[in-house]
Amino acid sequence: MSDFEKIIERIRSFEEEVNLFLVRYDSSPSRANKLTRTISTLDGLTLKQEKLFKEALGCITFIDLKLFRAAHVIAWAAMADYLEQWLGQDDFVTLSVRKGKIAEKKERKNISKNPRMLPEEKRIRISEAKQRAEEFWKFNSIIELRDTVTEHAIILSLHDCGYISKDERKALEGHLSTRNQCAHPSEYEPNYDETLGFISALLNRIKHYEKKRK
Repeated sequence: MSDFEKIIERIRSFEEEVNLFLVRYDSSPSRANKLTRTISTLDGLTLKQEKLFKEALGCITFIDLKLFRAAHVIAWAAMADYLEQWLGQDDFVTLSVRKGKIAEKKERKNISKNPRMLPEEKRIRISEAKQRAEEFWKFNSIIELRDTVTEHAIILSLHDCGYISKDERKALEGHLSTRNQCAHPSEYEPNYDETLGFISALLNRIKHYEKKRK
């Protein structure tokens, strides 16, 4: 490393220390306290979800430890649990029926490309495709759902059921992508404000979803 590069490195280190110092005395802690109050009063959160969100905020309380990636992962765990509970609110009846209809429509499209297939064979193929989908998406518990499908599939399923819009689906996929960058080796290193913003965005989504569900 050249002398010039050493100087640049020292400047960067100094800037980082200054930023940490400023964070301690700016409005960010008050923002974090406000989010804590929001978590405690937000309708729709289970005790488990509330605890996870507060743990995520706890990760950024001690700024010098820089547990920002961990905070992202824990906050998303709370969000994922909320989405799973939403999907299973009627014991997965809506999910199973909707997935069956999607499979039925897809199979009709596939067999339409085969003009030689007999009508009865077509009927059986369509019925079997629908039944398989309904059985696959008929879960006995949230735990079974979690162990069977990915979080991305859960987001897609919420959209398939009509619970969230296409834009909301894309936004959740973006949050999940950010979480994944924090959970696995990557070059993404979120700072204090970005982490606070991530948690705030998830809470705002839940607040919006609760209005839709009423």
